[in-house]
Amino acid sequence: MATEIIRSKLLPSFDNVGIAHAVRNGDFVFISGQIPLDPEGNLVGKGDARAQTVQIYEILKGVLEEIGGSLNDIVKLLTFYVNPDDFAAMAEVRKSYFSAGHLAASSAFCVRALAHPDALVEVEAIAILRREDSDR
Repeated sequence: MATEIIRSKLLPSFDNVGIAHAVRNGDFVFISGQIPLDPEGNLVGKGDARAQTVQIYEILKGVLEEIGGSLNDIVKLLTFYVNPDDFAAMAEVRKSYFSAGHLAASSAFCVRALAHPDALVEVEAIAILRREDSDR
């Protein structure tokens, strides 16, 4: 089964550094770690972890919608954040983006820094989207 590269209109290209926005193989979609960028590559919410988390979930939501899915197709989340005091705000934003009762496996790591010097949060996701032609 061939791996499909997913390029989103919501993000600048990262082809020059060898990073896909997401890849799909069969029913599995692997979304690269997202930091709070706009389509032009500008950071959104400098100094505000809550605003950055909102932007990241808007990106995740948009990438999945572009390929016929939704946030409720996410089965695994991995969150990186730089300030331990921001965890509650991130969790509150996350919860607001999912339907009541939707739970995904999850891990979170507080780290020293992220790829962009002003990024406070990064989230990657794995989703399962049944293909229309799937016979499973």
